[in-house]
Amino acid sequence: MKKLILFFVSLSLSLLLQATVSKTINVTTAGTLSSLLTPIDLSTVTNLTVTGSIDSTDFQTISYEMSSISVVDVTDALVSGDRIPGYAFGNKTITSVTLPTTIKTIGAYAFFSNTGLTSISIPSNVITIENNAFGGCKGLITVNFNNLSSLISIGNYTFSDCIRLTTITLPSSTNSIGNSSFSGCISLNTFTIPNNVSTIGDNCFEKCSRLTSISIPPSVNYIGSTAFSNDSSLTSVIFVKPASLTSISNNIFYGCINLKSVDIPTSVTSIGMYAFSECIKLSSITIPSSVISIGLSAFSNDSSLTSIAIPSSVTSISYGAFNACKGLTTVTIPSSVTFIGTYAFCKCNCLITVDSDNLNYSSLDGVLFDKTQDSLLQCPISKTGIYEIPSTVSVIGFGAFYDCIKLTKIELPFKLTSIEYYAFAKCTGLKFITIPTSVNFINNNAFTDCTSLSSIFSYSTIPIDLTSSADVFLGVNKYTCTLYVPVGSKSLYQASDQWQKFNNIQNIKDINITANNITLTKEANSTSEISVISSYPWIATSNQTWLSLSPNDSTTGSNILTISVTANSGPTRSATVTINANGTMQTITITQLAGDGTLAKEFNNENICIYPNPATTSVTINFEGNALVQLYSLKGELIKNIIITNKETILTSNLTKGLYIVKIISKEATISKSLVIQ
Repeated sequence: MKKLILFFVSLSLSLLLQATVSKTINVTTAGTLSSLLTPIDLSTVTNLTVTGSIDSTDFQTISYEMSSISVVDVTDALVSGDRIPGYAFGNKTITSVTLPTTIKTIGAYAFFSNTGLTSISIPSNVITIENNAFGGCKGLITVNFNNLSSLISIGNYTFSDCIRLTTITLPSSTNSIGNSSFSGCISLNTFTIPNNVSTIGDNCFEKCSRLTSISIPPSVNYIGSTAFSNDSSLTSVIFVKPASLTSISNNIFYGCINLKSVDIPTSVTSIGMYAFSECIKLSSITIPSSVISIGLSAFSNDSSLTSIAIPSSVTSISYGAFNACKGLTTVTIPSSVTFIGTYAFCKCNCLITVDSDNLNYSSLDGVLFDKTQDSLLQCPISKTGIYEIPSTVSVIGFGAFYDCIKLTKIELPFKLTSIEYYAFAKCTGLKFITIPTSVNFINNNAFTDCTSLSSIFSYSTIPIDLTSSADVFLGVNKYTCTLYVPVGSKSLYQASDQWQKFNNIQNIKDINITANNITLTKEANSTSEISVISSYPWIATSNQTWLSLSPNDSTTGSNILTISVTANSGPTRSATVTINANGTMQTITITQLAGDGTLAKEFNNENICIYPNPATTSVTINFEGNALVQLYSLKGELIKNIIITNKETILTSNLTKGLYIVKIISKEATISKSLVIQ
């Protein structure tokens, strides 16, 4: 019976706590609300109406002593200082608050993180809403302002992270919106900036991911940095004329991935750093003739931007301003420009043209130089094949050829002295490079990720000092890339910082080639390319008419020789190509596969055996039939080229440890297998 009584008492208390309990209290002396409430009131009252005079102490009583409070009505109360104090309803789950009509200020953090609040009406006399007043109110959906509202300013973070807020209409009297006021309002899809607003703070609408358009009224003369950054649904930005905005701040539209076009107003004189960076769908932007400076990475990675007109008012284009704008086809630098920062047009396809009246810069064949063409500053990544740097150049600038993956050869002039940071980084098509004796300085990462480099020719008898330059050849395969040095200098290079990492260092001959044996297929126009590196002009000749050479001579010394053949309908045939440079000769043996099947018999993967694998001094290849066996490095360099029948042992003791590809070729099939040399 005692347990049953306790159960009903507990149930009654539970129902009492869940029930709506309303109470109205008139406070005659501010700060005394607590004394007018009984202990039961403090634990059970859910709906409280307060009249009379109240102050911050009374708000603390409501928020921190009334454990069941849900609805608060202070419409007819007189609040001390006409101000809702800070943290009045903060960090609570109060669902409804009706504010006094007489208040003029809503204090900082007044409703901060009140997760129960879904709507709020702001009285018409409110002039200021202070910092973080409603920040983190994650349930807030509706904010209503009286038509006669006197609101002037909204503080920092006022409505930040109100994740359910979809729309809000600020009163026309508003003239200032603080930093991060609406940042993180991920459901906000429409917002109208009142015509009296002059200032929009930093990060104001950052990460409002559903905001689709914004119109900036003429009254706005300042928009803070990162104001609209990462608004991923923003497609349209309109500056209403006549605009008064004088600068596009840093990061203002950074990461607006759906923004397609912007017409910058004629009042703007500067575009800040990263202002439109990562706007990957931005295809059109108008820079007015009022703009003087374009900031660091202002348009970087805007891959859809196809054209840009730089007005004659611009004097400064900062570092990385148009970096990786790969859609750009042409850019003209006006005569007014006095400064172009490093990487300004790095990783751009655009051919660069400089006005001939520019006193600081010049261009040649789409490449950017300083005025005297002493420094090469930027080569467009659209350049293909072979590029010969003008003989006037002594400095190759920071990232000048960065990501020029279509270039296979770059000829360095004999006046060159300095190669700067990342000058040739990620030139993945570059096969060989010749460093003249004039070069005395190579900076950090100059040849980083030149993954196809098979030959480096350094003509300096004393190795260039790389001790203060980090990772000059980072990503270059030191096992497959051969370093050629002057006779008598090999030991010096083997003892020098970074140069010593190359596994194969050889003496420079009058002429060097990247392969002495080539195999071509039976089809017409089957081709192969050989890098010919020479200090002298050379001539190439063939002993067979079915083989053609292009070019058959080179006045510049180093070049790429293309070998092509006619169709072969008979047995396997061979030819010899001779290259003569200053009396020194190199020969290349060309093998063209049979067209009649006399070389090969059909075979399959099952009847091929390669052993031992891994191998050390030799490897045996065993299978039925005749075939051509080619051994390649992972860089694609042909190392051995042998015709075998049924079984053959190949010496491997002269090979560098690592992974190789064995290619077995017959008329009917080509099979590749991996081989490990230990």
